[in-house]
Amino acid sequence: MLESPDAMNASLYYGPGTLLTIDLDPACLLADLSRLSARSIDDPVAAVSAALADPQGYPSLARATVPGDRIVVAMADDVPRQAAVVAGIVHSLVEANVLPEDITVLLSGGVDACELQGIGDLLPSRLAAEVHIQQHDPLDKKNLAYLAASKENKPIYFNRLLFDADMVLPVGCLRPQASLGYLGVHGSLFPAFSDQATLQRLRAAGGSHEAVQQRRHAREADEAAWLLGIHLILQVVPGVGDSLLHVLAGEANAVAQHGRGLCEAAWVHRLSDSPQLVIAAIEGADHVQTWENVSRALHAALAVTADHGAIVLCTDLKRTPGPALQRLASQPDDSIARREILRDRSFDAPAALMLLDARPRVDVFLLSGLSEDTVEDLGLGYLTGPEQIVRLSRQYPTCLLLGDAHRTMLELDHTED
Repeated sequence: MLESPDAMNASLYYGPGTLLTIDLDPACLLADLSRLSARSIDDPVAAVSAALADPQGYPSLARATVPGDRIVVAMADDVPRQAAVVAGIVHSLVEANVLPEDITVLLSGGVDACELQGIGDLLPSRLAAEVHIQQHDPLDKKNLAYLAASKENKPIYFNRLLFDADMVLPVGCLRPQASLGYLGVHGSLFPAFSDQATLQRLRAAGGSHEAVQQRRHAREADEAAWLLGIHLILQVVPGVGDSLLHVLAGEANAVAQHGRGLCEAAWVHRLSDSPQLVIAAIEGADHVQTWENVSRALHAALAVTADHGAIVLCTDLKRTPGPALQRLASQPDDSIARREILRDRSFDAPAALMLLDARPRVDVFLLSGLSEDTVEDLGLGYLTGPEQIVRLSRQYPTCLLLGDAHRTMLELDHTED
């Protein structure tokens, strides 16, 4: 294929650090958001320890705990550098005279325990061996405890380890406030460590797409955390890929207020015009390559893409479509498909609804590890590499490059109107 003499090399990282290089006409590049300019934290272990040494609006761990207290660290599935974050927390708790055998790290259902394999390199071997690591299973009723009924008379269940702990430290990843499905700082705890029925109810397609319903679910998460007695939390602002920009610890409201500004400064971008083509990437290992993150990336891109434009999603997605996406593929009538998906409680319902909403507005293309038949059955264009993306870029007068699209919010700046 002949290159334009004025072409520039543009790069995007997707999947587990795969570099996608494409030749673009610089005149068509509306904005290059392929990489954050902010510098990531060099030593996440030290950053976590520093945050817990001086929590915002909360006593130090040494004053808030006594020897013999059972501490449970509730780790959300979207936190980068998980082994380093856990190592920093364990170091801080031991410095506060908590016994390592009294520390349990509880992983949410979306976290693979292998993500913490590196903890042995970050802590003394004896210390790492004494810390307990458990996996939450929302289907295991024996390990669930009923806490209370919410104000809306919904039952609140938590993992029994959280129910029995003397202190629970939730660890989550901050996202922009308007991000798809984001339930605030307590969303990393509830419904993540609740029962399957609650998970399905709060993560259903209608709830994550309707702003009013999303705010109501966020209030329910806040209420559940309050009833469990949560005061101290730890939140991170993610950087590119598997990196961290900031680590915040302290009283929940103080962390939420401070973290919101830091997160939106990093991940909310304003554009002066709508691009006809958005090339968006999801960078990260296999646990990041999910349909949930595909729906977040598509949500971000749709907010600014011009009508009748196109969105290219560069991923390493290999996960088979679930029931909702299969329904989208098999139901030719979009109005019937929408009604069925809105009733669906499966994990991929938000992605199915987002793809359905995109159909009348834009063409969506997917670079992934899925087969051509699977991708095209969903109504998506199938891509195999950069040459096809280059050809697409030549068909549209303006283009946006968007890295880590699943963490980003895009807005159009109307101040000149």
